[in-house]
Amino acid sequence: MNTKKNNILYVLCMLTLLLSNCSDAVQKKEYVITGHIAGVPDNTKFYLFNMRKQVHIDSAITKNEGFIMKGTIDIPTQCVIMIPNSQKYADLIVENTEIELESTFDDMYFQNKVTGGPEQKQKNDLWQITGKYDMEYIKAGDSLANNLYKDENHRNELRKTYKRNAEKSKELMREFIIERPNSYFSLDLLYRNRQYIAKDRLIKVVKNLETTYRDTENALAIERFLTVGEVVIGEPLVDFEANTLSGSPFKISSLKGYYIYLSFWNTNCGPCRKENRFFNKNFESLPEHLKLVSFSTDRTKEQWTKASEEDGIKWINLSDLEGNNGRIAMTYGVQALPTSFLIGKDGKIIEKFTGYDEDSYQKILDAMASEEDN
Repeated sequence: MNTKKNNILYVLCMLTLLLSNCSDAVQKKEYVITGHIAGVPDNTKFYLFNMRKQVHIDSAITKNEGFIMKGTIDIPTQCVIMIPNSQKYADLIVENTEIELESTFDDMYFQNKVTGGPEQKQKNDLWQITGKYDMEYIKAGDSLANNLYKDENHRNELRKTYKRNAEKSKELMREFIIERPNSYFSLDLLYRNRQYIAKDRLIKVVKNLETTYRDTENALAIERFLTVGEVVIGEPLVDFEANTLSGSPFKISSLKGYYIYLSFWNTNCGPCRKENRFFNKNFESLPEHLKLVSFSTDRTKEQWTKASEEDGIKWINLSDLEGNNGRIAMTYGVQALPTSFLIGKDGKIIEKFTGYDEDSYQKILDAMASEEDN
């Protein structure tokens, strides 16, 4: 009898250990990113930047043109392997699986190949469809941003190239994500393109999502978008209250009687930071009847504070620290950054601006002058 009892106890113990080991294996499932960057010097430090949380989550130093990063991530997420303050970066979907990145140090963005899990495959499939158009508009955009054109005719040609290829890429991408919405990758793109997709199609896509994806952050944000009203040019602004860096509440409606330039920005948005620094440099010469309001879509106060100090923001500086999915950013239809609005003295929306270039400030002044003439 004792022998039987001992055997049963032994079997139970072994089953417990096996279940425990299985549980540990599941919990310990991790991403392993093996990178090979041809031409990269030894001891170059790369960071893994989480686009959803807007933070660095890992780093590695190269040796013999390679590096390895290991860790865990809560859900498959769009990330960037990057060297901060440089043009050296490559994007990928990080999942808790083995991931391989092959690239060149001279051109990490275009000359890269990533293999990984099913989410990365979805991204690769989309690139096969839109890649040639993406390359054209990104290169044209870089030339425009860095003034790499011979004359005004060349500049106009670059603008046409940018617009034509960007529109084609976005058209193909939207069809792709509508047809294949059941992935974290597609839902992220679907959310970021929500304004450009007919609401009846968007409702149908969300309604038919598989259970795995129905309660994700992006799916819930799309549902919120479908029920939240948005600002409309020519209509009164939608009032909101948010905190300043010091923690004081501020209502935008308190500026009625002034022109308001409301700009949504983010620490990791290069054009946003250029705009901040432009206004810092020219702050004393701004019209007295124009008030600047910067609204950060950063998710941490540390990032918001650091960038604000670096850019010298000395005007009204607000945030709700809810990112692009927050109620305020969603109400103002913020997708690309920077997104800005010129609001009239009567509180009505005069104009919406997307992006920033050397002509942006003049566009604001022209819109104000036009409003005064009316």
